[in-house]
Amino acid sequence: MSAREGGGIGMTSERTRLRMIDALPDPWWRAAVAVAVTLVADDAAAAACAAAVTPTHGLWREAARHGLDHPGLARSARVCFESALEALSRLGTDAATISAVAAFHDRYSARGRCPADDRLDEWAEDGTLLPGPDRFMELTWA
Repeated sequence: MSAREGGGIGMTSERTRLRMIDALPDPWWRAAVAVAVTLVADDAAAAACAAAVTPTHGLWREAARHGLDHPGLARSARVCFESALEALSRLGTDAATISAVAAFHDRYSARGRCPADDRLDEWAEDGTLLPGPDRFMELTWA
């Protein structure tokens, strides 16, 4: 069964919900949408992603507790992003979106990090957990 037929992770016969996208600032929401769509629309990327996540099946607690600090989850994320990046041009994706996905991968998934890690680093550094409105745009594309 292909990802298009409902075999992808989190797929139902009616719809898939990606609840994290509206929490991401620009341009990271664009990267999240592009990766999700690509892993559903491109069979080669979907197959590579499915193979990458198979060893981490059922690691919900580990994911919640450790995120990409968990070596298996980090490896799965890297493969999924790399597979999506390879497929984006095959799907005719615009340059700005490919750039956003590449930047997100370089900054986060390739390094075993996520956007929340930036906030935790700032909190450890100066006690600021959330950026003020004057720094929000600066931090989203830094």
